[in-house]
Amino acid sequence: MMSDWDFLRDKFQSWTGNVLQKRPLSSALDVVRDQTRPHSLSIAQYLSRLEDPEYGLERDRLIATLVNGTTWFMRDEEGLVALVSTLKSRAQVSRRNEVTVWSAGCSTGQEAYTLAMLLLEAGLEPKILGSDISRESLRTAQLGEYRPQALKKVPEPWRDRYFETADDNTVRVKRHVRQRITFKYHNLATMDRPPTGWAGFDALVCRNVLLYFSREDAIDTLKKLARATSTILVSATEQPLSWLAHASSVAGAGSAVLLESRIGYRTPSIPVVSKSSLASARAPRSSARTTCSSPDGSDTARAASCSRERDPTTGAAPSPSSRHT
Repeated sequence: MMSDWDFLRDKFQSWTGNVLQKRPLSSALDVVRDQTRPHSLSIAQYLSRLEDPEYGLERDRLIATLVNGTTWFMRDEEGLVALVSTLKSRAQVSRRNEVTVWSAGCSTGQEAYTLAMLLLEAGLEPKILGSDISRESLRTAQLGEYRPQALKKVPEPWRDRYFETADDNTVRVKRHVRQRITFKYHNLATMDRPPTGWAGFDALVCRNVLLYFSREDAIDTLKKLARATSTILVSATEQPLSWLAHASSVAGAGSAVLLESRIGYRTPSIPVVSKSSLASARAPRSSARTTCSSPDGSDTARAASCSRERDPTTGAAPSPSSRHT
């Protein structure tokens, strides 16, 4: 007979792609037990009931409680700066400043807003899709309202340029930035395509998400993402997935990888990263160029970032249990 833990682990993975780890076992089961008590149901009965569309909102709330939504402004900014540098280089060649980027697993929105600010600083015209599996997190992202301490890592000039005071305890992303981003529900584990109305992405950011998937599910998901774009930013922990999915990527150092996919619909270059290019990407300025030449002579950008960096607003490290998708 399947144990409560095994039943929870299997259901949660089928819903989200995330593999719950045994270390937070008791806390995860306690959360579910708290939900079952008012209904006088066993854990298996309760989780089975949540598969009924009638209980979809209740299932969403449980998922939001169990996944790890740790994020902050300017998190691992070197990787984002390198991505923006690549997009800027392409824009100069194409003479087209409009760029469309998907931030998959965006949690409460700080990554998508950081990306928008970086792209604006580079003189580009961003259109960004931020997606997540937690509807609760998406509501926060859509509001664009955060505690003042959330801006700890945001450069001082940007605070006046891109934020406004909502009240004594809240800052809000300014409207001209919020208008650049659309937040949508999306489940990377169960949905094969981007949200309706979105396609033709210039790049996709999916960092510290697939590392919580099983290897097989992560590879399948990366292949799906590669059909949406040829350029995907992942963390270094996730780099082996690019090899297994037959994407082309060579990283010089650090903990972020900007990879070019051979399995998408475009014909990409093969990236080669130098340590000097990684170093030059560290400052979050539009003038920071992080390029190197690929074998075919085209320019590509690469950078490193700290996937295990602590949240500067709380001092807490990301939870190892599971991650938003």
